[in-house]
Amino acid sequence: MMGPTIAQRALYAEAEIGVTIEFMHRLEANGPDPLLVLANEVPSRAAIERHFFLGDVPGFAPWRTDRVMGSLMAHRFTIENQDFASGIEIHKNEIEDDQLGLVAPRIADLANKAARHKGDYMIRALLQGFTGNTYPVEDVGDGKSFDGVLFFSTAHTLEGGPAQSNKITTALSEAGLEEAEIKMANLKTWDGKDPLDLTPTHLIVGPKLANTARKLLNANTIVNAAGTASSSNVYAGRYQIIESKRLTGAYDDYWFLAALGHATKPFIFQNRAPITTAASVDWSSDDMFKRGMMKFGAQGRYGIGPYDWRTVIGSAV
Repeated sequence: MMGPTIAQRALYAEAEIGVTIEFMHRLEANGPDPLLVLANEVPSRAAIERHFFLGDVPGFAPWRTDRVMGSLMAHRFTIENQDFASGIEIHKNEIEDDQLGLVAPRIADLANKAARHKGDYMIRALLQGFTGNTYPVEDVGDGKSFDGVLFFSTAHTLEGGPAQSNKITTALSEAGLEEAEIKMANLKTWDGKDPLDLTPTHLIVGPKLANTARKLLNANTIVNAAGTASSSNVYAGRYQIIESKRLTGAYDDYWFLAALGHATKPFIFQNRAPITTAASVDWSSDDMFKRGMMKFGAQGRYGIGPYDWRTVIGSAV
């Protein structure tokens, strides 16, 4: 088999550039996944990063002797970066016959999946916070918080502080939202001395609960069993709704109330390498030589781990 002509080589090179531009354009158009608001993003320069819980700044107190000082907590944890990738094959004839328009939908789909994956990864971390390392896809840790118990637990405690809870088992409803709000309002600093003063900002649900969430948050009045408005809706416009298609099947009744205006957030997202592209258009490659197939792919390297459990209440119904 003869190799490609100079003109063909130029055509393949132009196709690689065109596909890359189309991918990056689609990736940028997607924007960041809405679920990334659940995480403090930090840079990463190693395979595994070590983090520690900083503790809480002490409240103001009478200054009669030494000033009360906050200090770093002893609880440390690690988050491992992982490589993620996907790709497609393009037959040389699609390039030589100027049929890249037929390839564009596949490129767009690859970009959509790349953009969505970080949010999917975040949901897996949320779900493992109830059950431990049982989610059947990627490993996102053992589901435990820095205090050694599952991220969603009724038994959080730290260095002699009181037991606290960020877990409920109530269906999404007015009563459920009230319970979650009260539980969050009762959360205190690790030593139990001061309230955290958290304000819920986001409600995370799956497709099954999306309409329920919209009715709870968008209606100005509450409709009673008789079908008539009975009172004003105190939850109208209170939170932003984030819908995740990952909360389906066994998880379709799970929901989360998060306070994301706080300095710390439920998770840490460490970005080791952003999404980039790679291509194989070399005629001497086995795939090209045997089947006339070129390859185009995208990859990234990052990690997600639990951080401040106090900023989210989870309900596993």
